[in-house]
Amino acid sequence: MTQIKEKKGELVYKSLEGEYQEEHLFALDQAYATWEHYNGLIQACDKAVEKQLLAMTQGKEAVVSSGKRKPIRYHRPEIENLHQPLLQLTEGKDPTGIAGLTDYSFCRLSAR
Repeated sequence: MTQIKEKKGELVYKSLEGEYQEEHLFALDQAYATWEHYNGLIQACDKAVEKQLLAMTQGKEAVVSSGKRKPIRYHRPEIENLHQPLLQLTEGKDPTGIAGLTDYSFCRLSAR
């Protein structure tokens, strides 16, 4: 984002100049409000999943995580330290060593 601001900032600002029709601004406002609403629902789901993971791992022995975690590129759940409770649920068996699997896919597999 900073690169765009530095190198193309003026061009971006000029591209936003224009005569906007009221109905298009209204539609854009509605779309943004919907996006915010759905993101709020997703955050509520993440909190519920986090709460459930904590309940399911209560009393289970902690498992030491080995290695670096693969980054979750899309739709990363807002769950703090997601990997640890998943390892506890699977008694240390870590499928993220398989190419293409991240903690998010690990979570989804564990839910089934």
